[in-house]
Amino acid sequence: MNPILQAPSSQAIPPPHRLRTPVFALINPKSGAGLALGVERRLVQQASDHQVDLIVQRTDSAKRDAVASAIEAGAKTIVVVGGDGTISKAASHAAKKNVDVGIVPTGTANLIAKSLAIPEDPMAAVDGLFGRHRIAKIDGMVQNENIAFSHVSMGTYSRIAQLENCTTKRYFGKFAYLLCALREVVIGRDWAFEISIDGQTQRRRASLIMVANVRPLGIGELVWGEHIDPSDGALDVCLVRAKGLRRHASLFYHAWRGNTAASDEIEYFRAKSTIQVHSIAGLPVRADGEVLNQTMIDIRLRRAVLSVIVPSTPTGN
Repeated sequence: MNPILQAPSSQAIPPPHRLRTPVFALINPKSGAGLALGVERRLVQQASDHQVDLIVQRTDSAKRDAVASAIEAGAKTIVVVGGDGTISKAASHAAKKNVDVGIVPTGTANLIAKSLAIPEDPMAAVDGLFGRHRIAKIDGMVQNENIAFSHVSMGTYSRIAQLENCTTKRYFGKFAYLLCALREVVIGRDWAFEISIDGQTQRRRASLIMVANVRPLGIGELVWGEHIDPSDGALDVCLVRAKGLRRHASLFYHAWRGNTAASDEIEYFRAKSTIQVHSIAGLPVRADGEVLNQTMIDIRLRRAVLSVIVPSTPTGN
């Protein structure tokens, strides 16, 4: 089985921090199958117990730019209760203003939380924010005005997200995603890509191009690569050649064994600065769980751009 996911180890662990105040919490009530109200109560109670100045808003009632407005009003910590998409959007604002981000994962995959050893249990994650913690600095992938922090992809992975119905995702979670994934895998397609990494261009065929800043694949404890680290100052481009059920099964078998890189179905490239990926097929681009309104990956790496609250001692998730 694969090694336990741990918080980034490229930095020395500083002494435990206290939350920077005031704190603004954004809660996605549609994420987590009804957990939002309980998490909100826990946040308010912990803030009261620790005498922390806290403002809470829900995404269904908050203004579109609620996080940006909160930061403008003086918030020093943004707590996000939701999935990777909600977290990424809020963190993108925080990264531009040197504001700390606390993550309470209630989404389907929770890739960012997993990669940083943040507890997957939302209540434990809340308690961790008000207990002993430290700040991890992680890299970001800048596209236009937005910053992604986990994955940016084109190909099978992004098509699955495009096909996945929002309603079925809400009620069936990972099961809905797996149904869409099985359909795409069985069809077994690949596409021609033009890939430019740090100015070096090549043309390749692949079923998926995955730009990974974090290790988790999104299924159990499987990872895209054991070497991938969100705080190492580089991005990993994963070129997946697998087509059809048999070849994907081979790739997942190696991932399950904890040695994804040993598979013949995947190839890795390292990027230190920029990445561009284009396909004449007009494939969708997926970033941090959300399908973007664009058909080209155009990333600029920003090192140590986001400050995330993580457990004070890296432990298994």
